[in-house]
Amino acid sequence: MSTSRQSRAAFWSTIPRRGRVLFFGAVFCTFAPGMVLPMALGDSPAFAGVLTALVCSGLIGMFWAMAFTYHIGWIAAALGMQLATFTGFGGLLPGWAWPRVVGFDWVGMVSMALVATGYGLFIAFISTEGRRSLRERTELALAQQIHARLVPPIEVRAHGYEVFGRSMPSTEVGGDLVDLVVDDDAMDVYLGDVTGHGVRSGVVMAMTKSAIHTARRAGADMGGVLAQVNDVVEDLTDPEIFVTFAALRVSPGGVLRYAMAGHLPILWWRAGEGAVTRLENEALPLGVMAGESFPSREARCAAGDLLVVLTDGLIEVSGADGRQLGVDGFAGLVERHAALPLAEMFERLVEDVAAIGRVDDDRTLLLIRVLDGEG
Repeated sequence: MSTSRQSRAAFWSTIPRRGRVLFFGAVFCTFAPGMVLPMALGDSPAFAGVLTALVCSGLIGMFWAMAFTYHIGWIAAALGMQLATFTGFGGLLPGWAWPRVVGFDWVGMVSMALVATGYGLFIAFISTEGRRSLRERTELALAQQIHARLVPPIEVRAHGYEVFGRSMPSTEVGGDLVDLVVDDDAMDVYLGDVTGHGVRSGVVMAMTKSAIHTARRAGADMGGVLAQVNDVVEDLTDPEIFVTFAALRVSPGGVLRYAMAGHLPILWWRAGEGAVTRLENEALPLGVMAGESFPSREARCAAGDLLVVLTDGLIEVSGADGRQLGVDGFAGLVERHAALPLAEMFERLVEDVAAIGRVDDDRTLLLIRVLDGEG
């Protein structure tokens, strides 16, 4: 099934039964006079013939409408009905040979009434679905506002680090999370990616953020924080939902402690070498298995080093040759722009990815520059 056909089917599956009845009733009434009006050019069309023509013409219109709203297979029903109608069902069509007892004025009045009824039903359908759509848009706008408050842009300088990050949802509400908490002696930075995107992913993202803030108050290391959040996500979400996550704690002097849960590697650009080193993931995503452990690792960064954390929306983009950018390709972009100020580097990276191909997923990027690193 093509994407456009899937989209149409998905849309019509959301329309309540009353709305579908209004729509197809409107189609029926609008098209019903189609074969009746030519009959009026004769002397006196028979009542049964008029009635049968109304029903057949309306059904033909409905079948064509169903072919373009539900499934292309309804075209066969439309063509079959047309053929049967125009051949008089092999001479069995009621009223085609009956005595003509109904006058032209009656046929014209019925035809006009049906057209008017069809028009009215279309208006009723549009009004009903319009109200529903307006209500849904209002609710979605509220969800957008909540998402914007939960995942605001980050631009902070503290404890010898500069941090810049932003999430760019692919729909009105995204499933990516970027967050930062500054303490007296350290700074915690988080980036997560919930499976899928849209409202459901956004709800799980909000729940994950709340669980992270609750867990970190207990004073656990990064691995301990992720272990607690993992059990919450596993307990409260469906089996197909999981969250990839990277948690970093940076302290004065270039000290980095981090833990990861099924996430893409952290890209560590070393200023002294001008090259990227990967800090690899060692655990399952959050929510896959209760009781999972998440190793906490430590690294020492030098002044000028850069840490880059991202979600897969920035690497799962394909060029004209069909090849995905991938982690290696993105690491090359990081090396190209690493000397730029963080805000400018962010924009360059996003622009470079967009220039490669179409982006269909949420994109989140977090940049951490070490200002006062290990001596």
